[in-house]
Amino acid sequence: MRMWGSRAGFVLNVGFLAGWLLFCEGQAQAAVFFDDSFEGATPEASGWTYSQGWCYYNVPARSNPCPEIDLSTDVAYAGSKSIKATYKAEWSDPNPQTHDQAISRKFPPTTDIYVRYYYRTNKFTYTAASGTKHLYYKNSPNTSPTFVSINWFGSREIAFAAQVIAEVCPTSGSGPYSSCNYYPNVASVPLADNVWYCIEEHIKMNTPGVDDGALEIWVNGVRTLGYYSERFRGSQVSGPSGNSSNTYIDILQIYKQNGDGLMYYDQFAVGNTRIGCTAGSSPQDVTPPASPTGLILR
Repeated sequence: MRMWGSRAGFVLNVGFLAGWLLFCEGQAQAAVFFDDSFEGATPEASGWTYSQGWCYYNVPARSNPCPEIDLSTDVAYAGSKSIKATYKAEWSDPNPQTHDQAISRKFPPTTDIYVRYYYRTNKFTYTAASGTKHLYYKNSPNTSPTFVSINWFGSREIAFAAQVIAEVCPTSGSGPYSSCNYYPNVASVPLADNVWYCIEEHIKMNTPGVDDGALEIWVNGVRTLGYYSERFRGSQVSGPSGNSSNTYIDILQIYKQNGDGLMYYDQFAVGNTRIGCTAGSSPQDVTPPASPTGLILR
């Protein structure tokens, strides 16, 4: 009996060790790639670059390549600065309403990305004819799918757009391999002026050819959008319209297009694990944990 008990204890310990190693491996892979409070002298000081052509319109006459999306001391969620995006600006761009401008930042390639930022507007009108864009998710090889967080058609609720997805769009029935609008489908949190909101966005690329991708948005910890079992990437490396089974995300742009008023971003963080809204606290969610699978009781 002692020998059997020792052997059972050994098997249990090996199982515990294997589980612990898997847990540690998962923890080691989870990372926050950057967390920027925008307190530097310029956006470039913390790794951002100006990436859209209309930032450089008539640039010899200006000291800053893109003054319509730059650091500001007008208002900040924390510290003294934030990123300020000025829409319909009074400058020499012949069409500031539609011309795109952005600041861009790179990070390690990932197929599972979480973004957390604080967001505020002042006297802002979202464009009813199309959408007011926020963040643009893309990659260095310039393959699809790509994603944009957006306020659709004048709505004050934030949503997603995706380009060249491998599935039939769940909201319009178009496709596959076309664009898709993903609207809030869980809760309604309209974004009012002159209020700071903590916004979290999550994109999980699917296993190539498998329906296991996801899109999620939280506003102040409340999930407002959730699409699951999605097929964004097809099974081909060089698929239709640039869709690729190898697509990942390694570039994020704070993107300015379509709208009227002032928009601010602060405390901007990107990683492959959920970051949460308050420093040092765990993210809040109302979704119950999934039931365990593969559990054998002896």
